[in-house]
Amino acid sequence: MHVISKGCLATLITLIFFSFAAPSQAAWRMEQVEGLGPDGPSMQSVVTFGKNRMRADNPQMKSSVIMDFAGDRMYILQHEQKAYVEMQIKAVAEQMQRILKTISEAQGTPDIQIKDSKKTETLNGFTCKKLTLIKEGKPQGEIWVTDRFNKAGIAETYRSFFQMTGAQNPNSPATAFFSGLIKTFEKGFPVKTVRNREDGKYEFTELRAAKEIPETADLFVPPAGYTKQTMPTMPGMPPAPPAGPKHKPATGRK
Repeated sequence: MHVISKGCLATLITLIFFSFAAPSQAAWRMEQVEGLGPDGPSMQSVVTFGKNRMRADNPQMKSSVIMDFAGDRMYILQHEQKAYVEMQIKAVAEQMQRILKTISEAQGTPDIQIKDSKKTETLNGFTCKKLTLIKEGKPQGEIWVTDRFNKAGIAETYRSFFQMTGAQNPNSPATAFFSGLIKTFEKGFPVKTVRNREDGKYEFTELRAAKEIPETADLFVPPAGYTKQTMPTMPGMPPAPPAGPKHKPATGRK
């Protein structure tokens, strides 16, 4: 029996970097890189937004995550095993919000200020504003945002994702940074983020390229021939939410 690798869940965090709806009829294909600076490992991924749907492909981990918000379904694909798991997005969101509420009641909400540099910079062809996140007078990191995708609704998708998944690492020092990141979405789409670490290193994400592509039906369904599996339970996490009503076998691309 195939087992879904825990590694593919990292793709869920990377990609679910996004959430609820891009109203444009066309899809946006975004190439990004994330890693540890200044000389740590990095990982490339591709995130594609459609109408009420999105997917993230991680070639290095040979996994993908598809989120169909209109259909209330999330698929995690593992390509080497030709297998996938399915969950209801609403159930996942409710589960995450319960965890967040418990954390907030116990620890309080991080107080983050956003400092706008009032200057524009060009990163990888995108015109950006540079923002600094500050907590108790100490910089937590920097974010460069662009308004290029405002009409596509992609920034809102991104924010919804973080609001839904912010409880993934409740005890991480990154909590304050991501709390501030959510607040910056009203200013635009993050082209680059840099989070300062206590060891002097920094974690980063960077958008390298973006283009509009046709939104084809096979973009947002598990490929034909993939086998549906059961979602593994992670240590310290509640059981996976239900998959929802049974649907017809996928007929997407391989």
